[in-house]
Amino acid sequence: MRFELRPMGVGEILDRALRVYLLNLARLLPIALVVLVPLALLALALEDAGRVPATGDPSRQVGALGAVLATAAANVLGWGLLQGGLIQVVSDIYLGNPTGIQAAFGRGFRRILPMLGATLLSTIAIAVGFVLLIVPGIIWTAALFCVNAAVVLEGKSVLGSFQRSKDLTAGFRKKVLWIIGLSSIIGWVWGALVGAAAGWLDLTTSTLTVLTHAANAFFTPFHAVVTILLYYDLRIRKEAFDLEVLAREMGRPTA
Repeated sequence: MRFELRPMGVGEILDRALRVYLLNLARLLPIALVVLVPLALLALALEDAGRVPATGDPSRQVGALGAVLATAAANVLGWGLLQGGLIQVVSDIYLGNPTGIQAAFGRGFRRILPMLGATLLSTIAIAVGFVLLIVPGIIWTAALFCVNAAVVLEGKSVLGSFQRSKDLTAGFRKKVLWIIGLSSIIGWVWGALVGAAAGWLDLTTSTLTVLTHAANAFFTPFHAVVTILLYYDLRIRKEAFDLEVLAREMGRPTA
């Protein structure tokens, strides 16, 4: 299904994001599960090993720290690959050219290093902004919203993605913040429901780990859909992006 490419308001973007998400959940959920299931299994396998003893055998302490670092590294790489894959596949779906898991992860894997670099630097910039005066952090949150989309979909470098995102969001940062805030509230409500269910059922730590990853598998694709719809909305408004522009960018002849 191809959606009309036109400027949209905040409510329209969230409404269309929900429609895209629900219509393509069978395609998006497996992509999330391919990454999150191994991460959940790794977390379970290293759960006991990752508990650092306060005293005792130094080798156990080193082993525990190693388990913690291994889990952290796997999560960084896994989430980077998932984010890149979802950005690509959601973009393809929205533009009427849906692709499979292999193509999505192929693009995500090829762009994982610059994307991780862009994510790391943007996170540091936003954190520093919040520490300094709060307002700069809010501004940077909006200004750098599109860095990962620029890296994956346009092949931008880390620094190039910063400038690209700042250019795209200029003049529309209040709108970006509204969408970030509303989608975050949706994510918070989803997480609260999962947490409440876990507390009511009195789940073990292992079961809670599995449940958390399962909840992420459902919400993460929705966040990717919101990101891509806002990215293209900005391009439509600032660059008159349409299928003709897309064809030129991909080197295809226009009809």
